[in-house]
Amino acid sequence: MPPIPDFLYGTAWKEDRTPALTELALRMGFRGIDTANQRRHYFEAGVGQGLAAAYRAGVVTRADLFLQTKFTYQGGQDHRLPYDPAAGLPTQVAQSMASSLEHLGTDHVDSYVLHGPASGRGWTRDDAEVWAAMGATRGSSA
Repeated sequence: MPPIPDFLYGTAWKEDRTPALTELALRMGFRGIDTANQRRHYFEAGVGQGLAAAYRAGVVTRADLFLQTKFTYQGGQDHRLPYDPAAGLPTQVAQSMASSLEHLGTDHVDSYVLHGPASGRGWTRDDAEVWAAMGATRGSSA
């Protein structure tokens, strides 16, 4: 794993500009990318397009980068879910990770973040279940 950079390039709210802005950030020296598998605010597949362009241009390799994504509960999503909402939470976590890896064109991420708790009233059983499932993925599809 590369060292954790002091700054990560945040990819939220860029929409159609995500691929070009991600590539530009890498050209400008960013080596950490923060995204989420939450189409409501992020275009994670666009991040992957920007990464691929930077790889093709020889700007960076995957080994140069620290990639961070997030698992977002259904309540924080819009209708474009990266998992089956009828599935159990551990399955949703695994499906979200698999989708992120595909979006980002990689076999692993360096950081997998819980994108907010299940409720605004403290840590819940759902949070504990999701947290355990996230740890079990170890940021990869393996």
